[in-house]
Amino acid sequence: MIYRFGECTYDSERHELWRGQQKIAVELQVREVLLYFLQHRHRMLSRDELLEACWRETYVSDAALSSCLSRLRLALERLPFIGLARPARGGIQPRAKLALLG
Repeated sequence: MIYRFGECTYDSERHELWRGQQKIAVELQVREVLLYFLQHRHRMLSRDELLEACWRETYVSDAALSSCLSRLRLALERLPFIGLARPARGGIQPRAKLALLG
């Protein structure tokens, strides 16, 4: 599946994040979290849900998730109009308009 947001494209089959013609380097775990956000873009996600979905058979601390989210935020901040919002009622949600391309 290809997701387009702003000038950016994320190819979930190739696990590649692009801004125009420039590939944005992010770690595998960060890409997995990004993909989970893109797949569930219409709702807020709890930290527990992210831990269960992205670290299925591995125990990781809340600090590891925080670190991963920080790296994702840093990657997304380089991109216009993209980021993670924390609505007042809790959870984490992408704040970008997305289009599915295939």
